[in-house]
Amino acid sequence: YLYPKRGLSLTYKYDIHKPGDDFGFNSTTLFQSISGRNHFRHYYTEEASIEHVYEFDFNFSYLVGFKYKIQRPGGELYFNKTDYLSHVNTISLLNMSEAYISLRYAPFEKFYQGKKSRNRIRNPYPVLQLSYNVGQKIWGNHYNYHKLKFNYSQRIYLSVAGYLDVELEAGKVFGTVPFPYLTTFETNQNFWWKDAYQLMNYLEFVSDQYLSLSIDLRPKGFFFDKIPGLNYLHLHEILGVKVLWGNVAKNNDPKTNSDLLRLPINVDGTPMTYMFGKIPYVEMTAGIGNIFKLINVFYVHRFTYLNNVNAPKWAIRIGFDLTF
Repeated sequence: YLYPKRGLSLTYKYDIHKPGDDFGFNSTTLFQSISGRNHFRHYYTEEASIEHVYEFDFNFSYLVGFKYKIQRPGGELYFNKTDYLSHVNTISLLNMSEAYISLRYAPFEKFYQGKKSRNRIRNPYPVLQLSYNVGQKIWGNHYNYHKLKFNYSQRIYLSVAGYLDVELEAGKVFGTVPFPYLTTFETNQNFWWKDAYQLMNYLEFVSDQYLSLSIDLRPKGFFFDKIPGLNYLHLHEILGVKVLWGNVAKNNDPKTNSDLLRLPINVDGTPMTYMFGKIPYVEMTAGIGNIFKLINVFYVHRFTYLNNVNAPKWAIRIGFDLTF
């Protein structure tokens, strides 16, 4: 695993994958398996891929690849075009094979290099990523579509007041496709912190175009160190907000297009999956970090779409971040 990385890789995976949980194809840990909510809906996903990655010396890289992907519904998740509550799959599987390319530019990037992984050292320069995916019937895909995604992230240093991490992302799906091909969003229903939407249920929202903003402020004790007694503990403040706007075009809405799969419904007939309205999804985080130089405690509060079925209003998360 050298720098610059240049090579060809072949992979094959078969796993259970929860919609909105990218851990599905990663090694499972004890922390990831402990969850505060039940999961009855998942995909059986089989995937074979070939990828070529090429890094240049000036911190620009590209990745091109092709993946052959078969997805089958499991649990209380069904692929049904007529009556979802019949609990019958009118389609047994979906072929979601794609060709894709991803471009990344991270000026002046540095990292700790290991044999199999890297740990990035953050700097004040932006990181730009652009990805394009295409699915076509000519190679077995059930639908023709194109996906485009752009991501901008940057750490802004605030002198003695710590730093601010900002991330902006936009994506769009071009074509007419059912909900498994639309964008679902990374969620976290475990007690342990990861960078995701903490209070969004799995498969709660789908979208064919979206814009997201994430702001994470870490004053690094700027306020706590001024409070007598607390200053000896070297605690860190944590403040953050995530905002997500989305939309589904009429051609991808099963209410107006009867050829598409029905959106998932709970067994009692209440909605499971929603489309965004005129207001964004918003959740905010406040917490205390650097407890024993290791533990972070987060309180997360959800502000919008609280009338969605089983929508949590708040949660506590625990994270570990060794600080020297």
